[in-house]
Amino acid sequence: MARDGYVYIRREGLAYAARLSVRGEGEQRELAAEFVKYILQRAKEEGDDVYEKAKEIVKGSKERGSLKLKGFEMEVEVNGEKYKVKVIDGGAVEEDRDGRKLLKD
Repeated sequence: MARDGYVYIRREGLAYAARLSVRGEGEQRELAAEFVKYILQRAKEEGDDVYEKAKEIVKGSKERGSLKLKGFEMEVEVNGEKYKVKVIDGGAVEEDRDGRKLLKD
């Protein structure tokens, strides 16, 4: 039950803010970073266990959030046939088929 003057932040909300603090753009990134810093500060005031848990959520979310796929290449097998796939700016192309897109942007 919520107490007057308190806001509860779910794990998913903290994780999302942490990702935005790394991958957001401009002011969005700055605001998310400030929010995450504030939440970690308040968690520390609540005790070591709370702080460590919050820090773990933030760290894991920032690491996953920082993954960039642009330029990623891989050979995949589909129905017994092998294809070479490369991620280019949010889309995937099959290099063996004249660069036709395999996935929607």
